[in-house]
Amino acid sequence: MFQDGFPNNLKDDVSEVVGLIPLKTYKSVSIGTSEQTIQYSLDGGAVKFPYRMYCIAVPNEVLNQLSLQQRMILHCIYTRSCDGLFDRNT
Repeated sequence: MFQDGFPNNLKDDVSEVVGLIPLKTYKSVSIGTSEQTIQYSLDGGAVKFPYRMYCIAVPNEVLNQLSLQQRMILHCIYTRSCDGLFDRNT
């Protein structure tokens, strides 16, 4: 779902990060991501993300164990959060 939003050379880190995103959603929304996507053109290719995601934030203990690059990937993904914030306290 998020792999299309990052360059191929980050594939392993993106897979690792996506695997850490909780399946639990805000306010018990029944889907983790919207079917709609947001798409940008970059260097002749497309960058595509779900328009919104409803998954709760990754716990601090997990976040603190990620590399800097993996944290940046996670923060990029959570820019699509339904509340517009990366709130680790929710």
